[in-house]
Amino acid sequence: RLPGFFECPELVELPIDGGPESKWLVCGADGEYVLGSFDGRAFQPDHGGKHRLWYGNFYASQLYSDAPDGRRVQIGWARGNDYPGMPFNQGMTVPVDLSLRKTKDGPRLFAAPVPELVSLRGEHGSRPATDVPQGDNALAGLAGDVFEIDTTLEIDDTVVVTLAVGGAKVVLNAKTKTLRCGGVEAPLPVDGDGRVRLQILVDRGSIEVFAGDGQVALAEGVLLPRGDKALTLHTAGGKVRMLSFDLWRLQSIWSGS
Repeated sequence: RLPGFFECPELVELPIDGGPESKWLVCGADGEYVLGSFDGRAFQPDHGGKHRLWYGNFYASQLYSDAPDGRRVQIGWARGNDYPGMPFNQGMTVPVDLSLRKTKDGPRLFAAPVPELVSLRGEHGSRPATDVPQGDNALAGLAGDVFEIDTTLEIDDTVVVTLAVGGAKVVLNAKTKTLRCGGVEAPLPVDGDGRVRLQILVDRGSIEVFAGDGQVALAEGVLLPRGDKALTLHTAGGKVRMLSFDLWRLQSIWSGS
């Protein structure tokens, strides 16, 4: 028995930073997790309370076992996503590779979209490294329908950055150290140099955000209009430097669609 866990448990051993040291991970349906040791009969947590990786429309995940190269691939139920008029409801989140990495707070769980998704990349757009003036749209001329964004920003501790696509907004608030998409809010992981990497996957019914190289994962169900949607990126209240920005249109996983 583990207090605070209710259903759909996962128990798996993960190496720390890919090395010989490892921890056992227990995660529940709500995406919260604890790390500890396991002797085959009893699990002993290393810490009081629980940690969280996932926020938003994510529940009852499943892990693939015995995957090649020791990979731990996780896929979650996008509970709450709604698709009116479709012959199905809800959906699944993007599959991710899980890893344990050392942080200033101890080992933590990270999620990265599986590398196989790179095979869906199509037309590519980018922006050079640049300072982002307040009020200007740093992404003028960029648009997409179903796409992936990979960007690294250097932010000061007072700025608010808003990335908007099709009426949906991803907001980074450095003052409150929060990341928000729609009605979902999560902690904003920023490194010691004020840098944060964001990988954003936009589909017609969802937005998934991986922040801080995957230390925080956020899934939000949102219906976006079909067809190209202009992207905007605005800053307010502080300074931002865009160190890199790449966008790829994504092809369908269904052949011929």
